[in-house]
Amino acid sequence: MQKIRGALRDSPESPRYIETIPRVGYRFIAPVAEVAAVGPMRTDEVASAESGSDSFAGRSFAARSSAAPGVKRTRMWAFVAGCAAMVIVAGVWLARRKATVAPIRSLAVLPLENLSGDPSQQYFADGMTDELTTMLVRDSTLRIISRTSVMQYRGVHKPLPEIARALNVDSIVEGSVSRSGDQMHMTLQLIRAEPEAHLWAESYDRATNDVAALPDEAARAIASRLNSASPRRTARYVNTEAYDADLAAALLFNHWDGAGALKEITRATELDPQSWEAYHLHAKILCALGRNDEAIAIQKQSTAINPFVHPGAMAEIYLCTRHFEEAIRDGRMRLADFPVAADILDDLAYSYHWMGKDKEATEMLARELAAEGDPSLAAAVRRAFASGGYPAVVRVRLAAQEKKAQTTRVSTFILGELHGMLGEREKTLALLEQGVSERDPLLTFQMQADPAFDFLHGEPRYRALVQQMNLAR
Repeated sequence: MQKIRGALRDSPESPRYIETIPRVGYRFIAPVAEVAAVGPMRTDEVASAESGSDSFAGRSFAARSSAAPGVKRTRMWAFVAGCAAMVIVAGVWLARRKATVAPIRSLAVLPLENLSGDPSQQYFADGMTDELTTMLVRDSTLRIISRTSVMQYRGVHKPLPEIARALNVDSIVEGSVSRSGDQMHMTLQLIRAEPEAHLWAESYDRATNDVAALPDEAARAIASRLNSASPRRTARYVNTEAYDADLAAALLFNHWDGAGALKEITRATELDPQSWEAYHLHAKILCALGRNDEAIAIQKQSTAINPFVHPGAMAEIYLCTRHFEEAIRDGRMRLADFPVAADILDDLAYSYHWMGKDKEATEMLARELAAEGDPSLAAAVRRAFASGGYPAVVRVRLAAQEKKAQTTRVSTFILGELHGMLGEREKTLALLEQGVSERDPLLTFQMQADPAFDFLHGEPRYRALVQQMNLAR
């Protein structure tokens, strides 16, 4: 293209003949007029044209006095038209080649690397990863992989296409965060997996009291680059002091520091007394530590602030504190207003089972599965109960989870819980040990709170796991 533009004395900034079409190719833009046919070019003219020399494109036109002015002009435009045709063909070929690459429909946000030089700032990197993931779910039409699935790749340096294949996604977002004093620096890049290509990169510098909208800003930029932006929503305000104090989740899940998590979540609710979500986390931490009465009292505060977003939360805390009758009473009351709320139905199914009312437990479980969009499995558990009682129901659920695990990650806790409900000691212990080695976050809350593991509480292997997770009561 340089030679063609040089021959035509054209400029890419102010084109008269050839226009650049970004990421597609080039377009011939000069006016074209039909003229009478002319004789073939002389050998010396052809050689001059092929060499791209000035003698053809400029001065030689004036020197070839034997040709009429109209013929000279016609020959020049014939050459230009020929070049333009080649450019157009090349552009079409490039456009078609680009079209053969499948559009990006799924994405995973890898854990952002903490470059602060301070391990205690890892929670901040994890928090920004979570926020970016959440905003991508909200701001784009892409399928976004969950945090639980991607956290296994924190600090793992594998080829990105390999990670993308393992997660079954088309693209990866990776980056880093560094925090120093009241300043934060974040870099992000978007990579297509197959064929591997760098699609977008950006860096952001913010004061730490001005980071609330940053994940949304980055998510919108990524969604726009992939032509997958969903309608814009109003940005939410985040109290940065409370954001830091959720440090509680990082201490609990990443460091297994229950006492430290309890201290930080208490501070978080002091900073934001209307945060129902912080109160709910507070209640679950207390439940995990066996402080049952306190857990119930704190959850009542959460539910009083917002009884609608998580209507099954009160029944959940009653269930994990073994107050099964209260869980059923609260769950049925709220089910009247939320008849297809899967979390309420789940809490009721477990509470009925541990109360020995397996018929009611099966019905609640079937309604839960139907509400989650799996009516065939709902029908299967009803048939299983009719033919083999509740153990048959558990085996049907276990078979469904094991089948699912063949194509996607299934929490080790879920598998362990189902084996625990069947009283299978060795298999349950093996899965709990695997879950602890994987740091399955569900185990943090449920290791001692789930009645499915009560029959193991006297086992030395079980007690060793509890000690390892710093959850001893």
